[in-house]
Amino acid sequence: MDVELPATVEIPSGAVHTRTMLGVPTEVALLMLCLAAIPFLAFRSLWILLLLPPLWGFLKYHSLKDPAFLRIWAGQMQFADYYHA
Repeated sequence: MDVELPATVEIPSGAVHTRTMLGVPTEVALLMLCLAAIPFLAFRSLWILLLLPPLWGFLKYHSLKDPAFLRIWAGQMQFADYYHA
């Protein structure tokens, strides 16, 4: 029984969307929460929190262009040794 498979397959749009929380990928939002909570709990100082809004803005800007930018960047970094060796 020969069954001919289609040359292309349409992927439903809901299957490829990256989940976001407050405009950034969920992993980034949780990482930023940890970056805010751990120094505050360790040092009881809010000065470290001054660095987080510019970092959040940078990540949100890139998330608007491509929500999966961190996953793509991490994939490229994984093979950096292979290409630069």
